[in-house]
Amino acid sequence: MSPEDEYLDRHRDTIEQAFTKALAGIVADKAEDPLAALAQHLEMQAVEQKALRTMHQIRRAASTVGAETLSRMPADDVVELSERFARFERNGKLGRPELSAMLIDACPSLETRLESSDEDGVTFLDRLYDAFDVNSDGELDANELAISWHSWFSNAKPVHALLIIDVQNDFISGSLSLSNCPAGQNGADVVPVINQLIDAVAWDVVAISYDWHPHTHCSFYETFKENACPVPLHDTAGDTAGAGLFDIVTLTAPDGSSAMPQTLWPRHCVQGSWGAALHDELRPPAEHIVVYKGTDPGVDSYSAFYDNSKYKQTTLLSDLRKRGVTHVHICGLALDICVAFSALHAAEEGFVTSCIDDACRGVSAEGISSQKKLMVDAGVHLLQAADVPAFAAAAAADQYVVAAQCVSRAKEAHRSLLSRVQGSGGHMPSPKKMQSPQKMNGAQWP
Repeated sequence: MSPEDEYLDRHRDTIEQAFTKALAGIVADKAEDPLAALAQHLEMQAVEQKALRTMHQIRRAASTVGAETLSRMPADDVVELSERFARFERNGKLGRPELSAMLIDACPSLETRLESSDEDGVTFLDRLYDAFDVNSDGELDANELAISWHSWFSNAKPVHALLIIDVQNDFISGSLSLSNCPAGQNGADVVPVINQLIDAVAWDVVAISYDWHPHTHCSFYETFKENACPVPLHDTAGDTAGAGLFDIVTLTAPDGSSAMPQTLWPRHCVQGSWGAALHDELRPPAEHIVVYKGTDPGVDSYSAFYDNSKYKQTTLLSDLRKRGVTHVHICGLALDICVAFSALHAAEEGFVTSCIDDACRGVSAEGISSQKKLMVDAGVHLLQAADVPAFAAAAAADQYVVAAQCVSRAKEAHRSLLSRVQGSGGHMPSPKKMQSPQKMNGAQWP
């Protein structure tokens, strides 16, 4: 078996995800050389890329992935895509006019968008075509089309996931209760709204994230003051002797050399504790995905997808991909931190993403306002719970196009949010603004 074949055999799923993500990034980033952009993206995947270095190998991988994508599509979808290709192809290929006609046939509302030009005078059709044309030969074959069509433009039923973020006791009435934060909001208010959401839509997937920290997590003020932090201070940390609750210290990142700013939170959501449990009135369906984040003692994780520095990912992305999820609808706690990080990562991964505003509560009025704007600018749909059923029932093709366009904007928004949280502290509560947590009904937490 050749090195290329061995690589493809071992990493089919990773390559397919990389191609899907790269196509979205190429569209959004307006790459002049799609193959170079794709090669660069694959280099970033950290999955033994040495076997895929030449353009020939990348073209071969693209053809293989396209064929495998077709082989895994439901039979009806394959027939429909084949029929569409046969209706519009010329000599076994699609040119720009043929791709435009195919997309408009699938979704007439795309016609105006396809002919619109960006600030460089290039039409969106040209951007899409260059992204789809993985081998840069100026034409689209059936395998190249399959990769992109199945990702964004398939007429198959959209797959909607409800992602419930961190509706846990410590954020409601425990050591990090939102009621003690500057906005003074009651985290328990989201529970009936989320329960109604669960019942209002026939969700294909429901996922619930848990902040799930070991007792000596690097984000805990108590761990830091007890000199029990699992990672060392960074060389640039300076004097931290006076560091207090909600101050930011600079730790050493998991790569062993980079600086990693870290807010010092009260100990919260310790694995197996009362504070880490879901609110007892939340009623998730019997079948749901459980996602644990913040489990590594040496790095924090606001997002349900990745840790704060994107060194590692949780199980969520893999779980959603396996189930063919196309839309991710996010709610929970806290809007301006974990919900916002999760929403931006979902958009960055190419999902049609919404944040359900009235099913969230946040830390500060300023943070809530600024993060809402950041999410909307990144292509996240800001919805009210009452709007979700209609949004979920709407035609998805145009939503996919918007999601594809917004991938790079979501990346930029995530970097901006991370800078706000890890830089000056931004919207984060300070010791002077956050009240001492109260013990309620004799409940104990770490």
